[in-house]
Amino acid sequence: MLDERYVTAISLNQVFLDKDTGEPLNGYAQFFEDNSRSTPKLVYQLTGAPPNYTYVALPNPVDIVNGVCVDNSGANTAIYAFPYDDLGDLDLYYVKIFSNGVGTDDILQEQRQAWPNITAGDDPTRTENSITNELSNSQFVEVLFNDQYGVSISTGGAVTNAVYDIAPDWQLIVSSNSDATIAISRTAIAGSSNIITNPPYQLEIDPQSGSITSLKLSQKLNNNPDIWSNGFIAGSIVAASLDGIPHTIELVYAPSIAPASNIILTGVTGDSGYTRFSGTIELDAGTNTNAPPDGYVLIQIILPTNGQMAITSVQVVGLNSDEEDVLYDQQTVNRQEDYLFHYYNSLIQAIPVPSIIQGWDFKVNPAQFGSSVSMGAVASQYLWDQLIGFQSANSLLSVSRAVPRSLTVSHAGSAGQIALIQYIDGSDLNQLLSNEFSVLIKAYTDLAAGIGGTVSFWQTTDATLPNVAAGTNLSLVQTLDSNGKPTAFHGNWTEIPRNYRGDARFTIPFNGDALWQPIAINGWNRSTNAINGAATYGAIVVGFEASSSAHNIVVDSISVTPGALAVPVAPMPYNLTLLALQKYYEKSYGEDVYAGTATVLGAQSFIQAHTVLIPPATTITDSTDAFSIRYQGVKRVTPNVTLYSPITGAANNVYYYGNTITSDITVSGHYTLSGNSKVGAYYIAAGTVNTGSIIASSPLNVMILHFIADSRLGIVL
Repeated sequence: MLDERYVTAISLNQVFLDKDTGEPLNGYAQFFEDNSRSTPKLVYQLTGAPPNYTYVALPNPVDIVNGVCVDNSGANTAIYAFPYDDLGDLDLYYVKIFSNGVGTDDILQEQRQAWPNITAGDDPTRTENSITNELSNSQFVEVLFNDQYGVSISTGGAVTNAVYDIAPDWQLIVSSNSDATIAISRTAIAGSSNIITNPPYQLEIDPQSGSITSLKLSQKLNNNPDIWSNGFIAGSIVAASLDGIPHTIELVYAPSIAPASNIILTGVTGDSGYTRFSGTIELDAGTNTNAPPDGYVLIQIILPTNGQMAITSVQVVGLNSDEEDVLYDQQTVNRQEDYLFHYYNSLIQAIPVPSIIQGWDFKVNPAQFGSSVSMGAVASQYLWDQLIGFQSANSLLSVSRAVPRSLTVSHAGSAGQIALIQYIDGSDLNQLLSNEFSVLIKAYTDLAAGIGGTVSFWQTTDATLPNVAAGTNLSLVQTLDSNGKPTAFHGNWTEIPRNYRGDARFTIPFNGDALWQPIAINGWNRSTNAINGAATYGAIVVGFEASSSAHNIVVDSISVTPGALAVPVAPMPYNLTLLALQKYYEKSYGEDVYAGTATVLGAQSFIQAHTVLIPPATTITDSTDAFSIRYQGVKRVTPNVTLYSPITGAANNVYYYGNTITSDITVSGHYTLSGNSKVGAYYIAAGTVNTGSIIASSPLNVMILHFIADSRLGIVL
């Protein structure tokens, strides 16, 4: 293979003439190091055929026959110089050319020094080196505090490697044996200051109090376990003392796992004024056993623990060969801000937006029909509001409220699979199909290996959904494949595709610290084939792999948001979430009080007709009146309404306080549902409640009741 470091010596391929006779020269050329003119230095000839070239050393000296240089075989050859030493630094030649004399009296014909004429500026090994600063925000063009006032950091006591974010991509790491205070500020620099590297800003760090044992300014190179290993790195800093005392600083390269840190440079400031410190080191082969995303490299500036310093123009550059004093890569503030996209991108992705599906921010899901539900011997069942569970085996799935407030999905561990399902009404489905959309799952599991699954979306033109109510207990899912994607269905369902992106596979990670792990699944690609104007319903299915080990999956939220970028669900107050979900299910009971509970809290009350005793009458007749229930919000469709006695909890009963009766009465015996709509239900009275004996007075008669209005998808058409 050709190597640009070998320089062909055209000037030595000329015909050499004897300076005394003018005849073609017979003699030899000797080659030495230019800096050590008694030390021989080899030259080379090119052998082989493309692409397998080899540079072979020639004898030193090289013979000259009839005016031309020849190899060992006496054939004319082109001479290639290698003007470098073993470290890759420039090492030029000193050349002496002789004619053969009598005996040992060879005659010096000419000599050439500093050959070939290569400098650091046109060195081909240097042009390969990148001179792009790999550190971002190197002149602190963005900071995380108001630079008019600065910020004072107090450790609050003894700390070890306490981390404080002070600027995008820059952290101050502090260790102290007592409460310490460090003042941080940023100062703008006028161009007329003519500071080396022309920085627009400098960061000023002033340890003011406390027993500080370590102070570091650090930038993390994420996902790079051993960047630049087996190569060279050059670093530089511009620094100044601000307190009239010289201070020592160091620039350090520190992988996340390595035997030791590598000091790129060490410098001592003057009493005042700015100094640029630089250094280049060679890194050994990588030893970091971390892989991305866990593996990283820290670039750290070791600061004095009791000295006021100004820092700017911090640079680290990867090199292919040793190169000293690499100039600082001066960039505009605009370009430095451009290079901060990686920092702000993660923050942008964390900006929540409203989710297309409802109720799957489980912190505020009201779980109106039970916060702890075990499925038993059914295939599918409503678990929480807008949350249907599927299980392929009996008693496999249960859910409960976790602390902090979230959803715990429990898998019993017997053979089988589970899935979480939400149906999407036609109007919401149109919004989904009119956009590209993405999913973000925030969850963790106590299963050490994690648990995998698949998110899929479906649509149907069927007029009705599979019935989740008692008796059938069916959802759209009949079976799942090994990755949790539906393979057989109840009803006719067509997948909403991701096109070339394939199935939306995921793994819920194990996390022993119980921290949410966001899982972004970007871009269900919208296409004309995905949009079906006749679609009546849609569905999201989050299916899981089978597992023989009992485990929990703790879910904070699952969001479905428009656009190609998965983002968290926008937080909503509990009361607004409840109001939105009452479109599907409403109850008169309070939070975490479920239908059939004997409680008067929240009960509806209605004044009833009564008869006043007028002597000489001897009996009183209590009569019932019509009444109506108005819902908190408009329902999806006309709901199924059930009444409950607040005193006994009995379904299809109300409780009556009257002259002669204070007990449950059966709704069907005394009331008939005359009208029912999306906004309320109207009952008419069926007649007399009871006939009583003579009493002295007649109190007002009152009826109390609880109700539920059920419009859930898959239960009510």
